[in-house]
Amino acid sequence: MRPYFLILAAFLIYSFSVSAQVTRNANEAIDNKQDLKLDKAQLNRDMDEVAKFKADLVAIENAWKASDLNQINANKNQLVAAMKREIEQSENKLNQARNEVSESKSEVRSDNREIKRDRKDSRRGRDVRDDRRDLARDKADKRDDVRDLNDDIQDKNGRKVRLENQRRIYETLKAYHFANLGTSSNTEAATKKALMYEFLQTMENDLAATRAEIGEDKVEKREDRRERKDDKRERRER
Repeated sequence: MRPYFLILAAFLIYSFSVSAQVTRNANEAIDNKQDLKLDKAQLNRDMDEVAKFKADLVAIENAWKASDLNQINANKNQLVAAMKREIEQSENKLNQARNEVSESKSEVRSDNREIKRDRKDSRRGRDVRDDRRDLARDKADKRDDVRDLNDDIQDKNGRKVRLENQRRIYETLKAYHFANLGTSSNTEAATKKALMYEFLQTMENDLAATRAEIGEDKVEKREDRRERKDDKRERRER
């Protein structure tokens, strides 16, 4: 009787592992779909905000040419308010990026467990061809997930650097008052104006990062489809 119970126990453990993997893959698909929807919404919002920021910069340039200090400071205050909102959004995006890194690490750990299980199945030698196919598939999944993890880490680090630069510029400009434009490009006023364009660059870099993230989301969506297809095939084999 003992061998029968061992076989039954092994079958139950295998069934549980497959079921858990199916659940994980389904949850990953839901998460990636939500990430894609969120990134698209952020992209549309950020494009509008960049356009508004540029319009305020044009207004400042026009006021600068007219030496209209009151208008320059009024537009500067609008930009500072926009900077504060952008920083809050950047903080949220950084937290989101950290969560995505955590999720990607979890997926890689799951891949490692699956590969370990595949190798254990192979040593039993019951269906060598199927076991090899499962191992190759799970190794491919791991390569995809490691690539996704590296992309997420790079995105998180980029967002962190941009946020630090945005905070530095905001702290420099929030209480600054243009009182004298001067005549040299090296005057304090010109230096402060240049910081506004530097902040705009961080916003445009953020836009580029979000577009890249949407591209990565679409790749992950295709990977999710393939993994769910593999899950269906493996359930049929059971």
